[in-house]
Amino acid sequence: MTASYKLVIYGDYQVGKSTYINRLKTGEFDSKSDGLPITLTFNTNHGIINFVCIKSIPDADAVIYLFDVNQKRTFTNLMESYDNFFCHLTKPVVYCGNKCDMKDRRVKPLTIKGWLYDSKEKYYEISAKTNYNLEKPFLFLARRLSNHEDLQFIESDPIAPVEVAIN
Repeated sequence: MTASYKLVIYGDYQVGKSTYINRLKTGEFDSKSDGLPITLTFNTNHGIINFVCIKSIPDADAVIYLFDVNQKRTFTNLMESYDNFFCHLTKPVVYCGNKCDMKDRRVKPLTIKGWLYDSKEKYYEISAKTNYNLEKPFLFLARRLSNHEDLQFIESDPIAPVEVAIN
């Protein structure tokens, strides 16, 4: 089975959207963006799942809403966006607090978790810098979109080296 889903990674300017995508795509901690669409591929116990990152929420199958846990403004904007728009979506949305590796200016974790618990939304703290929890939002969405609650990500088989006969 191969499945493809359209995904929007949404959030304020400089919360780490491009860095998050690049880290998943290349393994590099880099904020340079080649633009969209970008396809992120995950091997699972049910086959390959592709998430095609796009810009249009109405065209998407799911949304990852990214905010910076160190910038209260981005969390406040999330709450306003939720009240005005996201609470009405019928597609799956995962909320992710990025930059959780930085502890100096952090929005109080209980404030974030309390609000998201009250709204019954899925929330993960992630760090594109340290690779912390980066795949968890995708695993949640893959299970939800594919209707396979037992779905797991698996490592892809390494590419075998080409054997060359030398005469």
